[in-house]
Amino acid sequence: MRIKRNFLRALLKEDCGCQAGITIELGQDESGEKALLHALAAMRFLYTVDQQTHWQSRGQAFYGDHLMMQRIYGMAQEDVDSLAERMAGLLGYEAIDLPNQLDELMNCPDAATIAEERDPVAMATMAEKHALWTLENAYETCKRDGTLTLGLDDLLMSMCSNREVALYLLGQRVN
Repeated sequence: MRIKRNFLRALLKEDCGCQAGITIELGQDESGEKALLHALAAMRFLYTVDQQTHWQSRGQAFYGDHLMMQRIYGMAQEDVDSLAERMAGLLGYEAIDLPNQLDELMNCPDAATIAEERDPVAMATMAEKHALWTLENAYETCKRDGTLTLGLDDLLMSMCSNREVALYLLGQRVN
């Protein structure tokens, strides 16, 4: 696990050519439910950013970027849906209440910072990193407070894997 965590931390600290940094801190006093709500909001934001980047593809790399972002936002959409359904099943429908999600998004300073980025690929990279951090936080928080079921463990790990694939693809685009 130490190798994985060190790899992840190195991946997230890589310079993505972004003008603004991301300042995610893992919450020590946060409940598993709150961490999952934050992860759901981050994933919904990510889906929006990835789809926006898909729409904004242009220039010589238009077709490749357009298809790459379609693949990436497709993965994000499936992950959002799976997480919301799992949360509804484990925590009740109140856990995925729209006002709670909107409140979570409105109080996320990183979303505003990410949205200010003018380069669509850099913005998508920042949003992917933010989502990965929130998923890792949700995993660790649920594990710490005993709410991490085997199915939730599997889902969060799969979502992290998808975010790492997306970061790899975006990183290849920049290099």
